[in-house]
Amino acid sequence: MKKILIGISALLILVLTTGCTEVTEPRSVSSIKNEGILVVGVRTDTVPFGYKDPEDDTIKGFEIDLAHKLAEYLSTPNQPVTAKVTEVNAKTRVKLLQDGAVDLLIATMTDTKERRKEIRFSTPYFRSNQSILVLGSSNIKTPKDTSGKLVATLKGAVSGINFAKKYPLADLLYFENYPDTFTALRAKRVHAITTDRGVLLGMKAQGQNGEFRLIEGDFTEECYGIGIAKQNKELAKTVEKFLQTIWQNGTYQRLYKKWFKVEAAKNVMPFPLKKCGG
Repeated sequence: MKKILIGISALLILVLTTGCTEVTEPRSVSSIKNEGILVVGVRTDTVPFGYKDPEDDTIKGFEIDLAHKLAEYLSTPNQPVTAKVTEVNAKTRVKLLQDGAVDLLIATMTDTKERRKEIRFSTPYFRSNQSILVLGSSNIKTPKDTSGKLVATLKGAVSGINFAKKYPLADLLYFENYPDTFTALRAKRVHAITTDRGVLLGMKAQGQNGEFRLIEGDFTEECYGIGIAKQNKELAKTVEKFLQTIWQNGTYQRLYKKWFKVEAAKNVMPFPLKKCGG
């Protein structure tokens, strides 16, 4: 009888412990300031948003600059804050945020209703439509021409889901990162790449003499927001104030022109604040 009771007790403990989900408490703004480090999850495979420069092996890009500007915004004369950038990808970024491995995400992350169930999103800091990149010599002229063609996209990305819904006759091939999709297109292992227009413009710029061609599609607007832990309301409010500040003082426009080589349109990150997409 004693053995049976012990067995039942052990079973109850197992059920109770396996049924619990550990929630990591995110760092507060004051903790970030006191420790002097803001940990930011970024992409390192997405020119010009975030990438490793092969010449000096440093991580650079539009979103990297935003991360450093946010750290500056949190700094005080007596307590500087430094941005520590941590590499994430489409599959790992949400979990790393929820586990507290990063304080926030600036990682080409599209704001959608589904993702809002897991994390918070800031006001969009970048707006773009989904597009398609093909070789300049390709006979693909419109998205419908991808029927029966191999189209590369990222695992876990919204762009693949959108494309499959609109053009189900295309054969989607899923990759772990953007450089692999680009290499596959250049080597003619796929016929096209689909993702956000801003990412594809970065790829197109790496070609010469019309090597690549961009095809616009009738997709919904994609909006990148800064990802913040659901329970971290304080940091979310601070991020909103930061975005509004850099838009009003011209910092955002300078960074945009630096990395995209064009002026930032007024609808790129408009204020008063409003959401888009998803």
